[in-house]
Amino acid sequence: MSREWNGITQRAIVVDGGFLWDGTRYDSLSAIAFAITGTRWNGPRFFGLRDSTVGGGMGREGGKSVVPRDRPVRDLYSGLDREWPLP
Repeated sequence: MSREWNGITQRAIVVDGGFLWDGTRYDSLSAIAFAITGTRWNGPRFFGLRDSTVGGGMGREGGKSVVPRDRPVRDLYSGLDREWPLP
């Protein structure tokens, strides 16, 4: 599987017991996504194996967060039903 990140195509190969990226074996796609980006990602989502949008509009494109500015962030996630700030 492959994904372009900051202008560079990143490829991960499925191997017995995990994945191979950049000559190193990883247990998960999330670990590879972290190694590539330096931030926590859902690995299957990073590599396009799951939908890239949540709540009809939030996703990531080339490392930039794409957040609709006309709606509060709490409206993007149906599970957030508590008032902010959280304790």
